[in-house]
Amino acid sequence: MKWNITAKDLENFCNTNPRRAQELLPNLTYKLIKASVELEQIYLPKGSSISNPGYDGFIKTKDRHRIIPIGKSIWEFGTDQKISSKAEKDYKKRLHNSDPNITFIFGTFRAWTKKDIFCKKYTDEHKWKEVKALNSVDYEAWLEDHPSIALHLAQEIGKLPPQNIKLISARLEDWRKQTQVELKDELVLCNRENEQFAFINSLKNKNGLINIIAPIESEGLIFSLSIIEKNTDYTDRTLIIQSQDVWDNIVEVYNGLILFYEGFEPNNIGYATSKHLVVRISRNNKEITKEHNDIYLTKQDKTRVLEKMGFSTLEANKINKDTFGNLDFIAIHPKLKPIDNNILIKLEKIIKNDLHSYLPLFLAGSWDTSYTGDVNFLEAISEKNI
Repeated sequence: MKWNITAKDLENFCNTNPRRAQELLPNLTYKLIKASVELEQIYLPKGSSISNPGYDGFIKTKDRHRIIPIGKSIWEFGTDQKISSKAEKDYKKRLHNSDPNITFIFGTFRAWTKKDIFCKKYTDEHKWKEVKALNSVDYEAWLEDHPSIALHLAQEIGKLPPQNIKLISARLEDWRKQTQVELKDELVLCNRENEQFAFINSLKNKNGLINIIAPIESEGLIFSLSIIEKNTDYTDRTLIIQSQDVWDNIVEVYNGLILFYEGFEPNNIGYATSKHLVVRISRNNKEITKEHNDIYLTKQDKTRVLEKMGFSTLEANKINKDTFGNLDFIAIHPKLKPIDNNILIKLEKIIKNDLHSYLPLFLAGSWDTSYTGDVNFLEAISEKNI
């Protein structure tokens, strides 16, 4: 499985949403360049800045790449239907700053079948070191090397991604939005500055294994993803895989990704770590063999964070006490108003995944049957009226 955005997808998006395509093109190019080569300089305005005067982009690279020239290059972009005219116009507009040591590059999501004629014609003028062009076919080929960036783009252009594979943004959105009182990253990040620093340092590796050992697996996962989301150098390399068949294909076809797995245990982690950086989330129990380079997340009191989420001190203390600070149970506590009202199904799923971690919670006697929320919670667990 080498799932990808096609040249036709890009061309169609230019036709159906030309303004958004115009915004996405430099932003996508920025991500692909950052993921492809080591840079000395990069300037590629994004969003509302695309209409600023000056070059659409300027970069200086240390590495040679099949698409990106080594050294300095200026970039211009366009999504116009008459793309040859747009490219010629931009080329001539920059002639007064031409430099035989700089490459001129024009990029477009259009098919632009005459791009080679354009490149030869203006390279032969010797105003620039070389004149290059990228069309929809070139972007399709470039995106094939970077599946996480392709998935981001798929979301933007409305193309359905493959099942059992998720981006950080989608997985965190699932977690944050499961309650009417939105869950906050601080629930997993608070008082863990040293662990955050250790994890960020581990991400600098291109391959290998990072062990996150947490009170429950979901806490380790959300902790890790929240940190990567804030460090954009790593977000475009990261995928969450949710089945063995997708895992096998991603591991085999690509290199240098940051891979998480969820809902299954891969049978070829050793091989995967030779090509990718794999993050393994484990529950903190006696079964784990401790290593010096593992990252341990000790249990944290979440009362202060719950207060920041809008609960009174009394309410926050009660939620933390009811759930023992367990992230999964906080997410289905009545006070946070779970969006999926079928709490029983959620409880069954949680307990099935990790019975040993949750059994003490139900034996601890921290429930108050005079409190309606506790009664509802316990009735959902026991399937009996209390």
